[in-house]
Amino acid sequence: MENIRTQLSLLITLANSDGEFHERERQVIERVARSGDISQEELELLIKQPDPIEGLDKMPYDDRFDYLYNVILLMKADSVIQDSELLFCQKIANSLGFQLAAFMELYPHVHINMKSPEELRMMRKKLQDYHVD
Repeated sequence: MENIRTQLSLLITLANSDGEFHERERQVIERVARSGDISQEELELLIKQPDPIEGLDKMPYDDRFDYLYNVILLMKADSVIQDSELLFCQKIANSLGFQLAAFMELYPHVHINMKSPEELRMMRKKLQDYHVD
């Protein structure tokens, strides 16, 4: 549960980074919350007061990949990409142990429509080349 709260706090922080919490961003956040069994009430509290974002460098690789994927997905959700969002995503990628090349590699493959599990597995494997512990 702690892991999903951190991921949600990260996504909420990104959604707020451009000064506008767009409805499509909220939908992505709600989807992540549902997948982690976070109640609507708990999510609303997190939206009002996100948890501090820490310990990203201590997570398993698969969690780091999921975080990076979801951060990029959220950034693209409203079809308007602000410089502040790009900088935030790049900073998070770095905090997760990914080189900038990983962000650039993954970016064009992330779409609001979910990818097949096989496509995600292939991207997860490919990005390992850009991950440093």
